[in-house]
Amino acid sequence: MHPSRHGDARSFTGASPGPDEPGAAATRRPVSASPWPLRLTAPGGGQAAVEDLLRRCAPRRVVDIATGLGNVLHWVLGACPSCGHLIGIDVALAALRSARTALTDRRVRLLAMDGAHLAMRDASVDMVTLAYSLHHLPDVAGTLREAGRVLMPGGRLLIVEMHRDEALPSQALHNDMHGWWAAVDTAVGVSHRRIYTRGQILQFIAPLAMEEITVIEDPGDESQARDEEVLQVYRKRFDTYADKARGQVQYESLVARGQELKARMLQTGCSLPRAVIVTARKPREG
Repeated sequence: MHPSRHGDARSFTGASPGPDEPGAAATRRPVSASPWPLRLTAPGGGQAAVEDLLRRCAPRRVVDIATGLGNVLHWVLGACPSCGHLIGIDVALAALRSARTALTDRRVRLLAMDGAHLAMRDASVDMVTLAYSLHHLPDVAGTLREAGRVLMPGGRLLIVEMHRDEALPSQALHNDMHGWWAAVDTAVGVSHRRIYTRGQILQFIAPLAMEEITVIEDPGDESQARDEEVLQVYRKRFDTYADKARGQVQYESLVARGQELKARMLQTGCSLPRAVIVTARKPREG
């Protein structure tokens, strides 16, 4: 076993350069995970099943890749008070600053680190989590390989990811809108892809050769699709992305697409898409 495979990492205290400041990478950069709260509400016990897994495994060391604002770490702390050390990693330093302010538990450590190049020993963690982040990763396959590398034999992988299959009208609108956000982000150099299908998500996991794979479907909830407060949030997001597109070569076509989706939202409403919850175990040695 070697100390780490890929360089080193900085413990994040909030005093690091931002992604556009001197000292930060100038290449295409990934963004942090979804700002929405962790959503594990699937009928049939999706959330209960994962919480039971946490309590039974009581992982001593959990790594949350693309931790963003730390929603997963908040949830793990509440669901498993006996869990040991929690490590959240991300390359989005502004998000890490916010997470550091909110997460004061001494068991939590936040690191500025790329998920595809984990500065961690082989077989050194009990659980790796990724929530609503696969479609933000520049290298999904590489990140999942790294997750498998650092997991101990018998360790658990937890992935929660929205998908675009079997969408209701308000979910289909969100899926298309998310595709527009991804197009704008890509135009300005931010790694962001269209939401994957369920099949694509499972294909990403297949090369890891995991055992005890459990897949739970979260159908989402359309009940607030036409809620005015919800729609106002999306209107503001439209405006934010239209401003972000300003100055790009394809500005007019991007804005026209955004206006089309904004008008469609008035007809269908908008709600978060379906999601899949996947848990898997790394095979034990021997």
